[in-house]
Amino acid sequence: MTQFESAQVGISWGNIWSEYENYSVAHGLIMLAIDFAYLSIIGLYLDNVLPKTFGVRKGLCFCLTSSKKSKISQKEETAGDKSGD
Repeated sequence: MTQFESAQVGISWGNIWSEYENYSVAHGLIMLAIDFAYLSIIGLYLDNVLPKTFGVRKGLCFCLTSSKKSKISQKEETAGDKSGD
């Protein structure tokens, strides 16, 4: 990158894949995108697992459990709602 800057060419879409000392700016951008993706996933996971002041903390394997309630638990909830009236 400094080679392009010292020659006053700069980095553009035309030379983004040009390698200098076995490195290209495109590889750096790809690494940044991959880092962003996996760090965002880790952040979302930790946001759901670590204790908070407000809200309910989820279990460590919350992403592996089914989000749908079983029919039995749904029937129990509706029966509880009717008896509470």
